[in-house]
Amino acid sequence: VVAIRVLKPNGGEHFQVGSTMTVRVEVDSTLIADAIVKISFNGGMTWPLLTRNQSIPVFSRTFDFSWVIADSIYDEDFTGTFTVSDSCLIRASDYDENHTDESDSLFSIQ
Repeated sequence: VVAIRVLKPNGGEHFQVGSTMTVRVEVDSTLIADAIVKISFNGGMTWPLLTRNQSIPVFSRTFDFSWVIADSIYDEDFTGTFTVSDSCLIRASDYDENHTDESDSLFSIQ
């Protein structure tokens, strides 16, 4: 049984700054009640936080998180990162990061 899986973006997509990106994650809600979604702009070297404590409805199989793509994002250390990149990935996990999944391959933001 897969506890959590990134369905989209899962690689090969192209997004524009200012557009809305929908992150879709499949979960086993019997194992995960709250999820964390992170994004990498450098192929997985660093992972700024997109959302924390995304509640998973009971008996839900998927949840969507929409993000209006800004030209920069700040991580927990308030370090700014430009979002324009050809090396983006999404990571979803449970709160303790015991169960994680990432995009299967890179996507881009222009």
